[in-house]
Amino acid sequence: MIVLRTYSHKTVEEMATYAGVPVINALSELEHPCQALADFFTLQEHFGDLSKIHLAYVGDGNNMAHSLLLAGAAVGAKVSIATQESEAAERATVFGPYQVNAALMSLAAPHARFMHCLPAHRGSEVTDQVIDSLNSVVFDQAENRLHIQKAIMVWLLGGGVGRFPARSAHA
Repeated sequence: MIVLRTYSHKTVEEMATYAGVPVINALSELEHPCQALADFFTLQEHFGDLSKIHLAYVGDGNNMAHSLLLAGAAVGAKVSIATQESEAAERATVFGPYQVNAALMSLAAPHARFMHCLPAHRGSEVTDQVIDSLNSVVFDQAENRLHIQKAIMVWLLGGGVGRFPARSAHA
């Protein structure tokens, strides 16, 4: 199998067409499916039934936004997106209202969790207070991406897995 992390989604598609072995899109400019699966796995760990969650994505209208929408639809989750990707130059000056900070988190339910695929731009897109808080699950996400990628490989090699892989407390 081939795990491909590239800018061009067309490269992923061409590789899959001609490779003769399974190709995993580890990241392209269009999608970041392994990260989205890890994100929903993390949410499942914290909240259980994914059809009852509401994921709010604040950030660039990029591969993560696309993949979260696709994965959310697949698991029945509600996903809301707040983005201004085409306004990159203006965004730098108006990013303040979109920063994830304590004031923004206070508008969410008390059980809300902060997620980020890392690395985060501390002080710009998120404050230290939020990313280092007890509501932050960024390191759970990072660990779960490893487990999701292993599960995808096992599944592609014929081992089969359920909706999301089981994980022991010692994994």
